[in-house]
Formats: sequence, structure tokens, C-alpha cells
Amino acid sequence: MIQSENLNGKSVKQKPHLYIAEQVYENVMRVNLMLCNQP
Repeated sequence: MIQSENLNGKSVKQKPHLYIAEQVYENVMRVNLMLCNQP
């Protein structure tokens, strides 16, 4: 889903807003999966 090579130290320092956006997106997708998997 998210490329690990984009999450290295240099990318985080150069584009912290993109890093944060990816983390938020990943968390949202995890929550959606948990909600969808509930009986």
C-alpha cells in the first residue's frame, strides 16, 4: 500500500506533511478494515 522506500529519513525531513498524511491514511484504512470485519 505504501512504499517503504518513501519513508526513509531524508524523505521524512524533506516532506514531513506527506509522511504524516501517509500515516493518517494508513490508520484510517486499518480502522475501516476493523469495522468491516466486525460481525
